[in-house]
Amino acid sequence: MCSASFKASWRSSGVCGLPLLGSSQLHISQYIKKNHNTAGKQVVVVGGGQSGAEVFLELSSKPASERPERIT
Repeated sequence: MCSASFKASWRSSGVCGLPLLGSSQLHISQYIKKNHNTAGKQVVVVGGGQSGAEVFLELSSKPASERPERIT
């Protein structure tokens, strides 16, 4: 997940020269609109601002059966 403040639409052309990760790559605003299933998955939160901290807290506070396997 990416957390950042900007007014333009969020769009990624890839990460570090690697192709997009498809629907598994999303901006925090997309996660909030539709709570994606992260149970048992590995999740990376990019950004350390308020939104990044809030989504990290939300993900880590889920019941064990709904929690990601790893949050980085």
